[in-house]
Amino acid sequence: MMLKEIAITPGVFERDSFESEEAWLNHLRELGTGIFPRTSVCPVVVSDLYDGSLFPQLVDRVKGIKCEVVRRFANELLKKLHDAGVKRPVKENWPGDDDSRWCREAIASHQDEELARVVSTRTSIDNSGIDHGILSPIEESAKDSFWDGFVAAASPRMRVSEQVGLLRTMTLHAHWIAIINPHSLGSEREFVRSLYSNACQRSLGFGMPAFEIHAEVDGKLTNEKEAERQARVVKSIKNDLADLHPIQAPIRVIFWPKFLDRYVVAGNLTSLSSGQQRKQLRWAVSMSHTARSDQESDDRTPWHLVDKDGIRYIEQRFFSEVSLSEAATYDLDNLGIHSS
Repeated sequence: MMLKEIAITPGVFERDSFESEEAWLNHLRELGTGIFPRTSVCPVVVSDLYDGSLFPQLVDRVKGIKCEVVRRFANELLKKLHDAGVKRPVKENWPGDDDSRWCREAIASHQDEELARVVSTRTSIDNSGIDHGILSPIEESAKDSFWDGFVAAASPRMRVSEQVGLLRTMTLHAHWIAIINPHSLGSEREFVRSLYSNACQRSLGFGMPAFEIHAEVDGKLTNEKEAERQARVVKSIKNDLADLHPIQAPIRVIFWPKFLDRYVVAGNLTSLSSGQQRKQLRWAVSMSHTARSDQESDDRTPWHLVDKDGIRYIEQRFFSEVSLSEAATYDLDNLGIHSS
């Protein structure tokens, strides 16, 4: 996957879990370096288990660290982990202060939606009574093999299911998802259908995301024949998506003048005092090509996670009020189609 998800149990921030403060600090540093590499985009999201109740537990553990050096480092690491955090729904009874039960909560969550790693302590893993390949003591994070597959770039084959599968972490956790592709309602429409289907297949408790499709127009936006064509295309894609999954969240189709970019972007929605919702773009994947169902092959194409500068470009180019004033927008819901 383009983003890997890990869970970290509170015991990682408890002194009694380690032979010395020096060893403890070294383990935390190795973990932090693996999650937040200096030379590439962070390819990791961090589980906030029990519907957002895990991170407050981590905060309490860090506040209780007596060694100032360890506490200072742990606090900075925790801030980064929080920024990379994603909520997961409740699976078992409240774990409380029992770290081994946090291990069990993580594994139960993994049974519904895949985790790449659960990082804990040797003692907690032993006490959990669970023998699972993703459950690892923090000491393992010092090994290169621990981070196999945690990369910010990929070269998927030109196969729709394989490419969409790489985006699963994004499609699972995003409040909204946008596919930006000039051919998204034409020759590469099957990729859009598959991405939408994947995003809607979420386990109970993950909610349903809003969805956007950005496509290119054939002519001028103000051309009457082009407007009629857009209306037909929008009605067609609405029926297509509704056949795949009942429309339970807003869908927006946006037609732009000519562009070449191909991205899948995703993020959060925050409620404003006005009652409106504001988009926050968290993740973006740049795709040189996307697969077509009628031309699938084993040829590979480069994809990569977009850095902060790239995300700012996407926000300005496709989501700013100034840019959107040049586009034709259609909002779809279970009641109909509304243009703006």
